[in-house]
Amino acid sequence: MVDSNTARIRVIGTLACFVGTALAGCGGRSDSVDEKAEAVAEALTSDMTVYTNTAPASPWQDWSWSTTVALANGDAPLAAGSTSQIKATAANAGAALSLAHWSADLAAADYDSIAFDVRAPSSSSVLLAVQTLAGGGGTVQVAVPVTTTWTRQTVKLSALQGSLATFGKIDWISTKSAQTFYVDNVKLVAKAPTTTTTTSTTSSFPTAPLTVTKNDVVTLNSSAGPYSLYVPAAYDATHQTPTKLLLWMHGCGGEAYGDAWEISPGGTQSWISVSVGGRDDDCWNPSTDVPLALAALDDVKRRLNVDPRRVVIGGYSSGGDMAYRTAFYNAKRFAGIIAENTSPFRDTGSSQSSSLAAAGWKFNVAHLAHLSDGTYPIGPVRTETDALTAAGYPMTRIERPGTHWDPDTASSGTDYDMRTYLLRYLDSGWVAPP
Repeated sequence: MVDSNTARIRVIGTLACFVGTALAGCGGRSDSVDEKAEAVAEALTSDMTVYTNTAPASPWQDWSWSTTVALANGDAPLAAGSTSQIKATAANAGAALSLAHWSADLAAADYDSIAFDVRAPSSSSVLLAVQTLAGGGGTVQVAVPVTTTWTRQTVKLSALQGSLATFGKIDWISTKSAQTFYVDNVKLVAKAPTTTTTTSTTSSFPTAPLTVTKNDVVTLNSSAGPYSLYVPAAYDATHQTPTKLLLWMHGCGGEAYGDAWEISPGGTQSWISVSVGGRDDDCWNPSTDVPLALAALDDVKRRLNVDPRRVVIGGYSSGGDMAYRTAFYNAKRFAGIIAENTSPFRDTGSSQSSSLAAAGWKFNVAHLAHLSDGTYPIGPVRTETDALTAAGYPMTRIERPGTHWDPDTASSGTDYDMRTYLLRYLDSGWVAPP
């Protein structure tokens, strides 16, 4: 990547009309059955607050072990809008902050994810897990990065529950002795009610199958321009298996071919990498260049078996501008966006209100910002990414030391941070609506 010089509402299903019973909105009749159906819908679509600001919400309680917990701690910096937070200091690795819904276990099928803000005095990680109140489960754990600034984390419950049908405890498990971290604004994000509408079963088998060359970058051409393609070792060369895809755009002065390598770590990589071309050594114009990105995506779908609900778009700097513009105006084509050193609205050729209004659903977002970035200063970036959170988008903002572009070292750098902190979201379970 090269330095750029330019800069839910969730899809809510409706209850289908029961055979032989006219529900409100189906046959125009309102009765006790309607009221019960509406109550079920409301229950399934309600998020549940676990902790906010000063104390766990009833009936949640502190069931931590080997950990000193302050439920209304005031250490600075506090999360935006908060007057206190949870401070947890673990005595040893494996100790945990644990919040329990003590009155009853909850049905895992009712919840999509766990969302929370987290920070620590020094960068580290914690392991997130869920258990039943009786202590069942907890063996499936997801590592969550913790930095010195507040980040919003959203972890799919499906990635945590394993074989559990119910859960009653959320655990933040320490990875080292004497580890301190802070947690705030914890909630369970509800699933939308399912519908009885039949979804499309159209095959994603390619119409013009490509003879696959794995673990290499090849340059191909769509109807609009060139793009660079990397096919991982995990891809099924018989084209029978739908596969995730990352659609990526370089920054100003960058080149598609080089960025295709940067976004492709190889090894156990689970996604196809596509780096859009047509603006090599130049910047993108989000007002006119979106067709280049969409044409590249469509061409890959002709050649490879791409899972249409697991396409993630991303970009660095000017490429991030393009990624946001493309995602907002073609939202249902993408499960989410990963973006580095850019901003959701500023240089996209679209206003905040217009972009939010254009989106067909509230896709997942992971946004990486560097604290000394002079091209996209952290203050305005925080304001714009906070606007996404306020609008209901599942948003994670990751803040790292660094400028707009920094060479890589063993533990830092623009490309290093992208590979370390953003690419992991390709395996986080993001899925677009059918």
